[in-house]
Amino acid sequence: MKTRLVAELKADKKKAGLVVVLIVVAMFMGIRLAVKAGGKTASAASTPSASVLPGAGKKTGGSAGGALGGGPAASKTYGQRREKYIRNLDRTIVRDIFEPDAQLFPLAVKAAGANRQQAVATSHPVDKKELQEQLTRREAASLKLQSTIVGDVPTAIINDKVLRVDDWIDGFQVIKITSQSCVVRKDKVEIQLSIDQ
Repeated sequence: MKTRLVAELKADKKKAGLVVVLIVVAMFMGIRLAVKAGGKTASAASTPSASVLPGAGKKTGGSAGGALGGGPAASKTYGQRREKYIRNLDRTIVRDIFEPDAQLFPLAVKAAGANRQQAVATSHPVDKKELQEQLTRREAASLKLQSTIVGDVPTAIINDKVLRVDDWIDGFQVIKITSQSCVVRKDKVEIQLSIDQ
């Protein structure tokens, strides 16, 4: 095994260099670990016990007092002080967190006044009939007239559906069919569809 390893290392210089580097790193880490372990035992032996420390038996309020040997009495005192602090916290609400601060959002506060709806209604009067017509025209935009046949029974093809007068498609009723157009109606709004050339 040893001769085979040596033969391979001699044959490949890169492998040999890598093995040497790994051995050096392993030795360095081992020495460092040994030094650390020896230092811990020495420092533990040289540290005085908690009972020898000055003020070990005194009641100290902080967590350092408990760590230095204040024991349960110190942690009890700290716990009592903490509970007293929590009980005496001021819980009065200074401001409503959902109300915007006028200094940070001056426009939002003005707009949120009581007369906001009246101001909007008077400055932009909305005609319900006009609004309904606009909505109907938007819906009609989805209708595409593909073809018409004029004869004894006029026929129109809208969105791949064959329709005659008085037929319905997507809430629209077919009113009139001509050679190049078709008129549909919804909510008393008539819209003329034309064949795209």
